[in-house]
Amino acid sequence: MRHPKIALLSGLLLPLLAALVFRAGVAQAAAAQSCAWQAIPAPNPSGDDQVNAIAATSATSAWIVGSYYTSSNDVQTLIEHWNGSQWSIVPSPNATQYDELAAVTALSASDAWAVGVAYTSTNATPLTEHWNGTQWSIIPSPTQGNGSLDGVTAVSSTDVWAVGVQLILHWNGTTWQVVTSPPPPSGYSYQLNAVAASSANSVWAVGELDSSLGYWTWIEHWNGTSWSVVKRPNLSTSSLHGVAARSANDVWAVGYASGNTLIEHWNGSRWSAVSSPSSGYLNGVAVFSATDAWTVGWYGSFETLTEHWNGTSWSVVESPNPAGYQRLSGVAVVPGSTQVWAAGIQAAPTGEYQTLTELYC
Repeated sequence: MRHPKIALLSGLLLPLLAALVFRAGVAQAAAAQSCAWQAIPAPNPSGDDQVNAIAATSATSAWIVGSYYTSSNDVQTLIEHWNGSQWSIVPSPNATQYDELAAVTALSASDAWAVGVAYTSTNATPLTEHWNGTQWSIIPSPTQGNGSLDGVTAVSSTDVWAVGVQLILHWNGTTWQVVTSPPPPSGYSYQLNAVAASSANSVWAVGELDSSLGYWTWIEHWNGTSWSVVKRPNLSTSSLHGVAARSANDVWAVGYASGNTLIEHWNGSRWSAVSSPSSGYLNGVAVFSATDAWTVGWYGSFETLTEHWNGTSWSVVESPNPAGYQRLSGVAVVPGSTQVWAAGIQAAPTGEYQTLTELYC
């Protein structure tokens, strides 16, 4: 099975003419915006750091998670917090010498979850960590052989979902438990890259279905009782990497298809592809309302990509590109405000990755 980060790196270079046309579209869309994206510095614990996801509960409380290389070349978890003025590193535990956090969700200033993977010399096991308002702690979770977690969402403190490589876990307030999900067709495997909930009876998980013949989008739904596969547009060479659920009839999923951005919408009865104005890859989506949503990713020679939904169409909004190489991996809207956060990585002058966070409005 392909790792999603590796898969996303393939086929990103665009012809020069297409890039010029795209930048012209970006400039035109940016002119109509009353706010703007700005890069916000975030600490780098080493010379090679990576941010994979972001979550926010208020203008004075947001989290980013990922990993960093130590001086001994181990990989350890990276968690940083925004207090309304600056980002700062918050100590986080590690299960092995090679741990990485891929997703984060937050219910309040004293209740947040981060999930990822802990590697040993023989296998990979799910990693779940919880913030109780004072510290981050590792919470034991079922291993189920090799596996990793790439998405997490919380309905309440006793109703949390985490998904990954052919794996769905549920937190009931006391323990994590494996929840049965539909098996893939014979000869196929699947991985779930993101999960979102609009209620306890409506949870969506998205990813990709893999085989030796290629890969396709994969979507599952929880109705309060069981998980089921939901029919979606049948696009080849496609994968979904982000999902946001505002209500039972307003859900967005994003990713890529054959090197182009892919945006799909659930209206309560069916999934349908929605026109996206750019080439590239989308990796995260967040929603304020039916007329205000954001998606982020990258395009061309690794330049940041942000798009906005106004209730009628998606348009590209110009975003900072502080380095020669950067990409956005996650986006979060700030409740009770007009602020939007995006997070990812940028290349340092020496070639290593560094943290990248951007704030809108």
